[in-house]
Amino acid sequence: MELINLKVILLTLSFGLLINGYTVSISTRRENFEGKPIIFETKCVDSCDNIIGFRYECPKGYGTSVIDDEALVVENTTYDFYGKNSINVYSLIPKIIEITFQNSSKLNYPIQASTINPMILDIPPPSTIGGNYIIGKTMYMQMVDQLFIENLGSKSIVKFDINKFDYSKVSITFPAGAGKYSILLENQKLISGSYQPPTIQSITQIQPNIIIQGNNFFNSPLDSITNIHIGNQLLSNKQIVSIDHNKIVLNYPNNFSFKSDLKLSIQGQETNSTFEIKPIITDINSVPYKGGVVTIKGQYLNTISKDGWKASVIIKIQDYVCSNPRNPPNDKNFQIILCDMPKSERDIINLPVSIEIDSIKNENPIYFTYGIPQIYSHSQNKTRISITGENLDGNVKFYFNNQEVSPFGLNSENTTLFLELDPKAYNGILYCIVDRGRSNNYTLVLQPTISDISKGETRESVITISGPFIHNRHFNNTPILVSIKNTLGIEICTDIKELPPQSSSKYPQLTCKMQKGVGKNINISLSMDDKITYGNYSYQPPLITSILQQFGVAIVKGKNFGDSIGLTNLFYFNETIHPTILSFDRIEFEIPPLATEGKVIIQVFDQYYRFANVFKPLPCISNISTIKTNGGNISINGNFLNSTNISVSVGEYVCQNIVSTDPTKNRGIVCELPSGGGRNKTINITINGETVNNPNNLQFSFLPPRILNCTTVGEEGGFITITGESMINPVSVTIGSKDCLYPNVTTFDTVTCLLEPWDGSNEKQQIKVNCSGLIAIDNNIFAYNVTASDDEYNQRQQKLKWLIPAILIPCLIGFVMVAVITIILLKRQHKRRTLKKIINNNDPPEIIINNTQ
Repeated sequence: MELINLKVILLTLSFGLLINGYTVSISTRRENFEGKPIIFETKCVDSCDNIIGFRYECPKGYGTSVIDDEALVVENTTYDFYGKNSINVYSLIPKIIEITFQNSSKLNYPIQASTINPMILDIPPPSTIGGNYIIGKTMYMQMVDQLFIENLGSKSIVKFDINKFDYSKVSITFPAGAGKYSILLENQKLISGSYQPPTIQSITQIQPNIIIQGNNFFNSPLDSITNIHIGNQLLSNKQIVSIDHNKIVLNYPNNFSFKSDLKLSIQGQETNSTFEIKPIITDINSVPYKGGVVTIKGQYLNTISKDGWKASVIIKIQDYVCSNPRNPPNDKNFQIILCDMPKSERDIINLPVSIEIDSIKNENPIYFTYGIPQIYSHSQNKTRISITGENLDGNVKFYFNNQEVSPFGLNSENTTLFLELDPKAYNGILYCIVDRGRSNNYTLVLQPTISDISKGETRESVITISGPFIHNRHFNNTPILVSIKNTLGIEICTDIKELPPQSSSKYPQLTCKMQKGVGKNINISLSMDDKITYGNYSYQPPLITSILQQFGVAIVKGKNFGDSIGLTNLFYFNETIHPTILSFDRIEFEIPPLATEGKVIIQVFDQYYRFANVFKPLPCISNISTIKTNGGNISINGNFLNSTNISVSVGEYVCQNIVSTDPTKNRGIVCELPSGGGRNKTINITINGETVNNPNNLQFSFLPPRILNCTTVGEEGGFITITGESMINPVSVTIGSKDCLYPNVTTFDTVTCLLEPWDGSNEKQQIKVNCSGLIAIDNNIFAYNVTASDDEYNQRQQKLKWLIPAILIPCLIGFVMVAVITIILLKRQHKRRTLKKIINNNDPPEIIINNTQ
């Protein structure tokens, strides 16, 4: 039977009828359709042969349809149906008002179909971790929309799914939980049950913890949920390091082998287990054939019981009993047990070792062999290593970092010998081999030694440290923590690297970046993990490459001067001099003013350097004064200007009467310069025949002329006199745009010249006086002395414009007429002279061609 567009959701109803002494069970299934009323299926369950039909009464307003037969909709309120044992009614909840039996008897007692609660009849116990469980014994779960679970004092929704092909099968997803729980339909309890109880699979100890493995431990360390007893001791929840559903980790420090009960309770569900903490053997040494003390290492090797009494300890090495078991006095954790091994007459190897403490026996196998060499310790002197051990007989072969090394110097007890190692060797593993077996692996950490430290510059620089066994890594390439410090424990060299092995170097080499500083024989320490070696480090001493002079200052160039003025001194001319400026490669200092020559020595902290060349400061000039052209005293300043045997000339002028202005410092002289003029004169000074330096190329110039006043002239021009200062011949004077003629300096403060007549300009004229290239100019001092007013002057100019042509034109005409008459008279006179000559000489007449037009 298939219903289109219908969704089955829930409900199965059942009821029973007692009819004529028979019980007839009828179940009615309700199905909910989207947006439609409800279908009930009425089906005979028991004694169906007696029933031939049903009559229903449906609520008014709803129809009834027969699903199994032809579609039929009946609007009335009753519906008869015979010959079928089941019917689907499309309606609200109907009433079965009549049942007809084969004997035609009828039951007219109306029965209302009623809801029956869903039921969960059985659930398998879930794990504490939770999960999905399928429940095969349920009833009427179709009607359930939502289920709840109540556990550990809280209530939460539980997810469930119904098998649409079999409503009796339901899957429920349980949350994690423990102890008892209840499944609720709202507040109605459907079923109660319990989570699975805890089970213990193993109990082990890994110091300082006991680890419990199993199932259903839940995950709560709270005392109200989880209780753990070891023996009679109830552990606190603080001792639970971690707990999940399969593993509990307890903080339970223990050094004893012992046996105990453990009771675990999870939300009232208990489980019990018995466990043992057994002796663990990790290592055993060998002894010579003569016997000796055996050292067994491991855990829980106690000779005292947990309760404080002496433990029963039996140590057997195959058939040998190792007697007198004991713990070393300082072994509080029972990790070592000692016993006395008897001698053996034969070469025996791989004997099993057992230890039993209070009837608890070790499980891990370990074996003992007589006469196996053992390496216990070493000492070192540079590259020679002294090895101490046992059974180091003459057949033993030693290997260091898997390379064979030859021993020597074995003592008679076979307990001590020597090895000579390559100084480039790394920290690594030393062992030895004999026929009976191989010794223990002995970690040989070598003591480094500083053999050499290169000197670095006083500025930050890279240095090299070399010596036996100086490395920044072990043989297996694990790094070594390397540091280089001063006596104050401060790191002074960083960025430490190891150079690749070099055939030219006997030792391994480290480089590092040394901080700036000065000094020598500075104590430093080189740490390599826990090994320390010491050495002395020196910075490079100072070096002077040149000394230059700049007036009274010496400039010293070189390197390794440091950068602390307080640690640097210079010695020169029997004086200790402090630098004025200091850097790593340059020093400036004031030269003693009376110094002549001498050696310069520099001191940088406790290191000295003596400059090979003699330093002689040279006299020099730094400035010179000027004077007027009438001469006088000039001042020359500089350094080391000793006035003894000194000469001074300025251009063509010689300076006389030279006197020192500062005899104690020789920084200046004064001399008398004669009158003169000009500029950019070369300065030439000699002391004891040597020319004095003029670093700035100074030149001397007389003071330029200065115009103070000037006389004037009238319209006709004339001589003027200019007064001022610093005048000297040769001189030129310009008034406005005119040269003033015949200029002459009569005194050093006066010059005269002839000025041309007035050109009509009544403005102030510029005066320019040039004395040997030195010029003075004044723009507001000279003007012609013209008395007429400007109007008169203009009227006079207008008259002249007419007067001049009136005079000149008649004169010009008269001049032309006179010239013409004169030419005519001259021609006539010439002709007479020619005729007379001809007549007197009887010469033939000269033919004259006159081209005059």
